Amino acid sequence: ADLDDFIKRALAQENYALAIRLYYLAILKELSLKNIIIWKKDKTNREYLREMNRTPLAADFTDLTLIFERVWYGNII
Repeated sequence: ADLDDFIKRALAQENYALAIRLYYLAILKELSLKNIIIWKKDKTNREYLREMNRTPLAADFTDLTLIFERVWYGNII
């Protein structure tokens, strides 16, 4: 799915937690399209982190995941 419209809508509604979640999903989509990860509906963030651990993007992806989880699950904006 094209997430850009959903992201714009979330930002317009000042729903920043949802916007960050959608950006994170967009990142997962790009990584999957570039065959860096294998996307699965029921895969956890930890599984993606393990999968990314073998790439040069591991540190950045870890940072992004931590930010996403703090905002989405910890309600920190």
